[in-house]
Amino acid sequence: VNLSSRLEGLNKSYETKIIIGENTQKSLKDNFLIRPLDSVVVKGKTQSEIVYELIAGPDDNNQKLVDFTGFYTEGFNCYFNDDIKEAFTAFSAASKLKSDDYNTLRMLSMCDKRIKHPSAKWVPHRIMEAK
Repeated sequence: VNLSSRLEGLNKSYETKIIIGENTQKSLKDNFLIRPLDSVVVKGKTQSEIVYELIAGPDDNNQKLVDFTGFYTEGFNCYFNDDIKEAFTAFSAASKLKSDDYNTLRMLSMCDKRIKHPSAKWVPHRIMEAK
């Protein structure tokens, strides 16, 4: 299974333009602004992988975007460490900087559901059936 092809197909689900996998993120992280999006199991694979969105290139110096990405990443890390209230706080801060961001709103909604139903079975990754 070609992972890059699967990741390209995820752009529609996450309303993004460029999604990259963990290996690409590791090689680009020092020069590009990147945020984690989700832990997914793509069609044809059995293990989950963190997927990332490429936000900005090395020449983009937008402090608001850097701050937004920092809050979002903090929320993401808290969420996947099952610290849902802290995740909600960080995603809320990110939302104040970029109120129309689909993935921030998606994560806020997921946090809200976990806060309201803490005993519900939690699966920390999505299974993506579509190619």
